[in-house]
Amino acid sequence: MSVFLQSGKVPSMIFRGPPGCGKTTIAHIISQTLQADFFYLS
Repeated sequence: MSVFLQSGKVPSMIFRGPPGCGKTTIAHIISQTLQADFFYLS
């Protein structure tokens, strides 16, 4: 993951896990790090 973040090129990802484990939080942090748009989908 750190290699992708350093290069600024992160592939599409799907986070999987139970509610409350931090999937949305990590996605939001990655989008902020890359200065990318973040969209909530449900």
